[in-house]
Amino acid sequence: MNLKKIAIKSVKVTLWLTFFALAITARMLWNDYQKALKVPVSLGSSFIFTDLWEKGYFSGRGTWVVSGEKQDDLLNMAEITCLHSQKICATSVASVNEYGLGKPHLSNSLEIADVVRWDSQIIIYKEIKTCAETTYSINRETKSVTALRKYITSRAGCASDNPKEVTYNLTNGFDVFMKMTDKNDDVPLNILLLTIALLITGYGIYQVVKQPSGEVGSA
Repeated sequence: MNLKKIAIKSVKVTLWLTFFALAITARMLWNDYQKALKVPVSLGSSFIFTDLWEKGYFSGRGTWVVSGEKQDDLLNMAEITCLHSQKICATSVASVNEYGLGKPHLSNSLEIADVVRWDSQIIIYKEIKTCAETTYSINRETKSVTALRKYITSRAGCASDNPKEVTYNLTNGFDVFMKMTDKNDDVPLNILLLTIALLITGYGIYQVVKQPSGEVGSA
């Protein structure tokens, strides 16, 4: 078998590999698109405003994410406003869950809690309910907001499968949304780069095939 026949077979193999790589890339991109459609809403970016801290005003927004636990209401946006003059913080949360037939369900809440500490660096306020107490902590220097929820199971009617304590962090909602929709984002890109490499290789082999037989043999 001469070099030209080998080159022709190599071109055919390269074209088939290119076709399969393109097909796999298209399939994965389609799957990512379908996965994005399953997330009913997008989430906004976080924003922590501390410029008026000394004047007794704080506001922030973001997405609550549970540390180390499974979370059913990951699609959520929270808004927090604190007023030193009134010693209160208001926390509103909108979340999307799936109940019953699996259709998205929007719920919202608004809680007003008493501030127990407000100094030059930290704001702490507590939300007290029958079966749970939540302590919120706002750090001015790090611009972070955390919440520690303690479930009270010893009271009548407060039996729960929840852990005794759950820690929440206020994070960038857009990052949460992207993680939910683009977990395999690098895979189609890598396959696409492989496809380009195969096309370049096939073009190089094609150039060899185009040469007259005498030139190929002499090479």
